[in-house]
Amino acid sequence: IVVVMVSFLRRRRTAMNKEGGRFDDDGRSCRPCVAAFVLFASIAAYLFTQFEFVSITNRQWEGSKVLTDTPLIKEDAKTIRTSYIASLTEEEGSKVLTETTLINKDTKRTRTYAPSPTEDFVAKHAVALGYSIGGVMKKPDGCNLWRNASHTKANVRPKDAKELPASFYDLHLNETLHRYRTVELPKYNQLLREFVVNNNDPTNKEGGRFDVRRRIREDGDYSVCDSLELHPDGLEGLFPSGALSKVEGNAGAGYVEPMLPPFRHPDICFQNYTEEEFVLNMEFMVHDFAAMCRRLKPHSRLVFVDIGASLDIHKNMGMQNPGFYVTELYEKFGFPFDHVYAYEIKEKDPNRVYSMLPQKLKAAYHWYNVGVNASFDSPNNPFLMLAETYTEDDYIVVKMDIDTATIEVPMVKLLLGEGKGSDNEDERLRQLRQKIPKIVDAFYFEHHIHMMQMDSYWQKTARGTILDSFRLFTGLRKLGIAAHSWV
Repeated sequence: IVVVMVSFLRRRRTAMNKEGGRFDDDGRSCRPCVAAFVLFASIAAYLFTQFEFVSITNRQWEGSKVLTDTPLIKEDAKTIRTSYIASLTEEEGSKVLTETTLINKDTKRTRTYAPSPTEDFVAKHAVALGYSIGGVMKKPDGCNLWRNASHTKANVRPKDAKELPASFYDLHLNETLHRYRTVELPKYNQLLREFVVNNNDPTNKEGGRFDVRRRIREDGDYSVCDSLELHPDGLEGLFPSGALSKVEGNAGAGYVEPMLPPFRHPDICFQNYTEEEFVLNMEFMVHDFAAMCRRLKPHSRLVFVDIGASLDIHKNMGMQNPGFYVTELYEKFGFPFDHVYAYEIKEKDPNRVYSMLPQKLKAAYHWYNVGVNASFDSPNNPFLMLAETYTEDDYIVVKMDIDTATIEVPMVKLLLGEGKGSDNEDERLRQLRQKIPKIVDAFYFEHHIHMMQMDSYWQKTARGTILDSFRLFTGLRKLGIAAHSWV
């Protein structure tokens, strides 16, 4: 705009001088300049509001004190964690968050989250990696780590990195991520697909479904949980690189995938894959069903809440409904859901909904063709229903994907224990609200942020930064909730 203005003024002066006139046209010659200035100011004001919104978003998540103010417990780490800490300088090593433990005073429910060395390091240096920026003109690269990891050594710093410590090159970060993506994750998913229940299992007779709770009741112990392991040494044997993180304690879900950008299948960073192949591929998630089994009680109820349950989503691509992917995966490992609560705001024909349901889900399915309300005292808030109906002994899985930040963010805050009640909230509602973080065991959520890889999909709904996602998902995991990024 400045170049055009200067060029215009030069041409105008030259034209006036050729005719012997003065460069004075009662201000009329500056009208285009004024128009250009107004346009420029409008664009600048719009961009300013975008960046200001991001800063507000950052401040919102900074309210999550669970992310920073929890007591640290440093214990003897395994070999890979020991080598990781040893590779840091003395000052960095003193700040390493190897494990964080939370103890709820009311229930004595211990929750411990141990991020993998890679996740922990990346989270601590997120600003240097460019993950704290975001806006219309700023789309950080969520693949910079993975692309460097495709080489034996990182000879070039990530594009957005400014002040990474020298230890970034000594962590074997690249070897770890490369092995995780190309060897360990594909092997895990292969074994996941090939897993079959023992045909001699008594619960399978007469067409019965495999249910670990029934086996726990009949056997009087948790030996059935060992049969869910995909490797003799558990997931540690499948992921010797140490790339996995872990949610532990008597509320824990065992090993989970490391929380790393682009919060999708990492192969999206390497090929021009179609949307069907990797943008919507859910095989980047890791589930530790053996650990989840040991957390159950014989009387536990299995519950799945699907917030944003459009049954025909992805159908035009010939792909399975994402919600059904979760229910089928859990049932395969002996977790058949007793209740499935599905919320969808778009009006649907009940006959069509019923016809699209898998036969084995129809007895458990509850269809709510209404929008979700984030106010906790609203009858359309699923968390209120869960708090009134279920306890910590039950196993509750929640998936939320409604692409509406004004509802999703307050709902996540309720799950983090940060939500506020209404002005007229009574003691009963307050206790129910405080119960929410204690009863939800797994959470799947697509957090729309400013990131290069998802810009074409999220350009109208993106809010916040990659660092915001780190804070959100890590905060949930520290509460003992197995939080996964959704698609």
